[in-house]
Amino acid sequence: MDIDEIFNSTGNNSFIRNRVRRSYEELLLYYYKKGLGNISEVAGAVITESLISTIENRYKQLGGNPSYLRLKDHMPSKNGTLNNES
Repeated sequence: MDIDEIFNSTGNNSFIRNRVRRSYEELLLYYYKKGLGNISEVAGAVITESLISTIENRYKQLGGNPSYLRLKDHMPSKNGTLNNES
């Protein structure tokens, strides 16, 4: 059973969707603050563009606020500078 089947099989669809979306928001904020190339204490994996992109895509599928994703612009790069710095 995948997550969409779980959402569709319960009367708490909205509640569950909101909880999952909020979890993705928290993960994204954590990864944005940690930055690419660093080790995630949550997943024990290197934070990569692919990892972040996967979570962002699922967050959008669940109706997440697209403006929240703009926080990525302030994520530190591997050398510690902000991505939007020249």
